[in-house]
Amino acid sequence: MFGFVKQLGGTVTIQSEVGKGSTFTIYVPASRGGELSQAERLGGDKLSLGRILIVEDDDIVAELAAGMLDELGFEASIVHSAKEALDRLSSGDKPHLIFSDIIMPGGISGLELARKVRDRFPELPILLTTGYSEQVGGTHGFPILQKPYEFDSLTEAVQKLLKPDFTLQ
Repeated sequence: MFGFVKQLGGTVTIQSEVGKGSTFTIYVPASRGGELSQAERLGGDKLSLGRILIVEDDDIVAELAAGMLDELGFEASIVHSAKEALDRLSSGDKPHLIFSDIIMPGGISGLELARKVRDRFPELPILLTTGYSEQVGGTHGFPILQKPYEFDSLTEAVQKLLKPDFTLQ
């Protein structure tokens, strides 16, 4: 979490009082000061390069990832469990890519989600992410992005999975 906050130019403060507990306050900038998204730089108007479904149970991490993907020009939507992602796919809402945390609540891990998606939609790219180094091994051929990731790392991972449809200039 701290890595994401620092990437955005933010900070974290901690206040602790014996016997009462601790308070963590996260400060992040409201915007990047008028920077244009990749889509705006390429075409002038905001456009969507495609839709990415983010499967992440941590609201802050999900919003940060969505912000990065938005800056790249993607339309990102967020669900908080693998079950929600599978329900979305079953209803016919099929994104261009699924970006899922491996450790997920609800009894279905991100890796299990990836396997189910691969069985049902073999052409749908899946990018996994985790903050736990022991989870990196054994992903059965699914690409993985280690947390905390930076904008450039996410860009490269998405570009590899969506090429030739997605190119940065």
